[in-house]
Amino acid sequence: MLAGTLLAALCATARAEPPAAFPATVDRAGLLAWLKQETDIAPGQVLAVSPSAVTAVLGTIETTAPHGARMALRAEAIDPMVSDREGALSWHMLVEVDCPGRKVRQGPTTGYVGRNLLGEGRQIRPGSEAWVAPPPGSQLENVWRAACEADFQRPLAPPRSFSVAQAMTPVAASTPPPLALRPMLVHGFRSSAPAAVTAPKATAPTPPPLTTPVLNAAPLRAMAAVAEAPARRSNLAVQLAAMATRAAAEAVLTDLKARSVGAMQGLTAGVTSTNVGGKTIYRALVTGFSRDVDASRFCAGLKASGVACFVR
Repeated sequence: MLAGTLLAALCATARAEPPAAFPATVDRAGLLAWLKQETDIAPGQVLAVSPSAVTAVLGTIETTAPHGARMALRAEAIDPMVSDREGALSWHMLVEVDCPGRKVRQGPTTGYVGRNLLGEGRQIRPGSEAWVAPPPGSQLENVWRAACEADFQRPLAPPRSFSVAQAMTPVAASTPPPLALRPMLVHGFRSSAPAAVTAPKATAPTPPPLTTPVLNAAPLRAMAAVAEAPARRSNLAVQLAAMATRAAAEAVLTDLKARSVGAMQGLTAGVTSTNVGGKTIYRALVTGFSRDVDASRFCAGLKASGVACFVR
């Protein structure tokens, strides 16, 4: 029996997770080495470093009401005492930023028992409905600055040798413009270019009596056939965000569903993954539109409520 007890203890020890590692030093070199070894955070994602945690951005959605951003953030504990107190090594949250008002509003914070948002997750702090001014020098002030100040230098990112406008150019160029490259819908027919309308040339001979009615009636019959045909299911999707993790993309969709209950009826919200430049990104998409125009109207409604999106 003693041998069985010892064997069980040894197996439990073998299955136990290795103890969490924390940075040996909290200077730039120490943090960079720790990030590379223990996390999947790129140095350029880090917005703030405090004695307790490193805070990084997962994704940003531009908003118009108020003018600012909705940011998906994550944090990794760098102080074991903080980790023990919170019961978590990493946590995730959504923060809304009001640039003109210099205010932020925090959503619920979900903590995870493992590094990199892994393991069991639970809410460790509720969200707030109130907009607050971030305290000077705080992590929240860095979040506001990252969203609202073009010259904000992220603490662990390499010094910039080019302008913010230059840095954003590849991203803007890679984003497909909504509907700009899609065929136009002209009187129920798809065309790759606007139809040219020219006045008929006057001719001396009178057309045969049966020819004119046939030519004039053809477009009417075609339009009637299109009108009577069943509606084609659209294959367009509305994209809200592209995130570094699936959890962040799902959080964006969860927020959307909470804000747009009626508008989501009959639609499907989901996350797809794709490889871009050797990295996996996760897209938050809404699909299931009956017509192409419905996708455009849905996205226009989101923009009017302050949520950025585009039709793809």
